[in-house]
Amino acid sequence: MPAVRRGKRRLWCARSVQRFSLVFSLFVWVLLGQACTNYSSDPQIVSTPILLGVQTEGTGHILTVAAQNVEIGFLGYRLYQASSESALRALAVDNGTTCGPINTQPNASVEYIMEAKPGQTAVTAGTTNRVCAFNASLTSGNYVGVRSLIFSLTAVGTSEISNALLIP
Repeated sequence: MPAVRRGKRRLWCARSVQRFSLVFSLFVWVLLGQACTNYSSDPQIVSTPILLGVQTEGTGHILTVAAQNVEIGFLGYRLYQASSESALRALAVDNGTTCGPINTQPNASVEYIMEAKPGQTAVTAGTTNRVCAFNASLTSGNYVGVRSLIFSLTAVGTSEISNALLIP
């Protein structure tokens, strides 16, 4: 067999193998896509933090919370305040103050602290179990609430608003 003819034959075989592997890969991908039933189009449920207390500290306030946010895509928290509990629950999701960077991942069964102090974007140095800080000033006599934030493919999702506490 001449060398030119053998070269063409090898090229034809190589292209045939490439075509077969492409078709086979596409077939397997379609087959697995149809067989996979372990997914949901429902949004991920986000754990709502529970406010346990509010007290003054220095130039602002600290909120004691029970929170276990181990969700994939957890981003942090958003703080809300209003003149009444019903007004607090009626606030739009975007009408709050988002906390600074997460200092401690809230995933254990312990009480955590969130700081709300004007001009502060990070937790007080040298403290433990402090999750994050809100650059916010809380007004005495108002109600405060918190939502958990989670990243999703379409937007930033939130939990329901937490219980409301009266700011001292």
